[in-house]
Amino acid sequence: MDLREYLFHSRRSVTEFAKILEISRSYLSHIIHGKYSPSKYLLDKIEKETNGEVKIKKIKEQNGSNTTNIS
Repeated sequence: MDLREYLFHSRRSVTEFAKILEISRSYLSHIIHGKYSPSKYLLDKIEKETNGEVKIKKIKEQNGSNTTNIS
């Protein structure tokens, strides 16, 4: 499951989940839309906070190589 699907199915808003991750809503939105590639730390945190429903591999595939890596 990708992050967008997870948020939809869990009925969480981008703003709410961004607060949980301790990042801005806009940064999370960029991750969801594949514009930014999150750090390894943030990838681990997303996987943990979604109870493994969103896998690191899925986020990396979604974000590909045309992204900006911001740590």
